[in-house]
Amino acid sequence: MADVNAIAFQEDFILWAELSVEPDRIEVNRAVSESLPVSINHETIYQPQTADVVAKGLAEIAKRYELSRGSVRFSIPGRFALIKKVHIDRDIDPQHYPEIVAYNLEKTWAEPQQNYSLYLPEYSHSRSRYREVLAVAVQNQVLDFFDRVAEKAGFELVSLTPNCFNVDQLFRRATPEFEEPVLLLGWQ
Repeated sequence: MADVNAIAFQEDFILWAELSVEPDRIEVNRAVSESLPVSINHETIYQPQTADVVAKGLAEIAKRYELSRGSVRFSIPGRFALIKKVHIDRDIDPQHYPEIVAYNLEKTWAEPQQNYSLYLPEYSHSRSRYREVLAVAVQNQVLDFFDRVAEKAGFELVSLTPNCFNVDQLFRRATPEFEEPVLLLGWQ
C-alpha cells in the first residue's frame, strides 16, 4: 500500500494517486485520471442522489485499477472553501483566534456561522504589530457530502483538504529554500 492514497476531485473528473513520501522526494507509484458520472458543483452536492452516484463511480474505479480504499485523502476544489487571511493584533492570546476569525468571516458567509466548519492551519507570518492568521471555512453540508461519498464507496477517509493547500505543500516541500510569497496558478 502507498504511503499516501489521494483523490483530487475536479468538477467532472478525479485524479487518484498512490504515492510514497520520503523527506527528500515523492514517488508516484500509480496515478489514474477518470471522469466522474456526474459533475460536482454547488448545485449537485445538495441533490441526495449525487453522493450515491459519485460513490458508485469511485468504487468502480477502485475495483478496475485495484486501488486501495484505505487511508484515503480527499482533495476538493478550492471553490468549496472560503480562504482568507485575517490580521490580528500580536498581543491577543492565540486561544482567542478562532472567535476573532469567525467574527471577521461572518460578514462574508451566506449562512449562519454554525453552518460552517472553521480551520486555522499552521501558518506563521507577521507584519508589524499584526499577525496574519490563515482561515479556512467550509460549509458543513459540503463536508457532509464528501463524508457520505467516502462512506458509501467504502473508503477510510483520513483527511479532506482544499486542493490549493496540497499544491502549496508540494511546492514548499520541493523548494524549501524559497521563503518569499508565491502565487500558484492552475488551469485546465
